[in-house]
Amino acid sequence: MQKTVKENLGTPIVYPDTCVIEYLDHSLDYEHIFTLEFSNPDFTGFKYFSVDG
Repeated sequence: MQKTVKENLGTPIVYPDTCVIEYLDHSLDYEHIFTLEFSNPDFTGFKYFSVDG
């Protein structure tokens, strides 16, 4: 059975002070970091998505 994208992202690291969620330990391609930034501390108001690697 094939895994979904959500299953392959792994466990997120959440930074509540900066409203950022990062996925570092994933099995999609083993080298990229996925970062989601929000405009509010309650993680509403999606602001930015980036892929580093």
